[in-house]
Amino acid sequence: MQLMALFNAVQNDFVNAIKLVIEDNKLPLTTEVVDTLLSVTGVSSRYSHKPTITSIKNAILDHSTKSTKVFNTTKEEQKEWIKSSSYFGTNNYSPEDGVALRAKTLDNQYTYRYAGDVLRIAYKALAKREKVRLIVSSMAEHESIIESERAEFPVVMEEIFSGPINFFREKIHAIFGDMIKLPQLTIADLPIEIWAMPQIEGETEAIQLL
Repeated sequence: MQLMALFNAVQNDFVNAIKLVIEDNKLPLTTEVVDTLLSVTGVSSRYSHKPTITSIKNAILDHSTKSTKVFNTTKEEQKEWIKSSSYFGTNNYSPEDGVALRAKTLDNQYTYRYAGDVLRIAYKALAKREKVRLIVSSMAEHESIIESERAEFPVVMEEIFSGPINFFREKIHAIFGDMIKLPQLTIADLPIEIWAMPQIEGETEAIQLL
């Protein structure tokens, strides 16, 4: 019991020390920042047991209270930000370049559903021979969650998009062999741009995800 208590105390010391570094240097509490500090402080090399490192990391990335380093996380703030921009909108066309404008709120619980929604928007734009610019935002109150949602969304879109294409590609190849050469397609071939609303301290402009 004494050894376990000592072990937990050492972990807590690492957690508190890294949190202090982040606060003192006014760093955003993102996965990237925490991973870097875990490496610099020797946590990653000290513990060979990955669940231990994950436990320390999760304790640092505590989501129990709203971060002071995020903004534009309420519907009102997001509406105001979109309203102030001529390049982004919810269901209109940009007066700057005529591109169709749409908006979507991200949520890790519904990533596949929302990714499917966005693909349908892209397919409709393709049918109309239009280009669409999508602004995505998050209601999350923590940098690491916003960061995670941004990273996951295009990956899931690609997964949904590529699934049926790869299926039919394999079927056609099985029947016709090399007689038919099919082009490679990715979501980058769709007439859609996806941008993330600035929501983490230090961000002043939208960030392109796709």
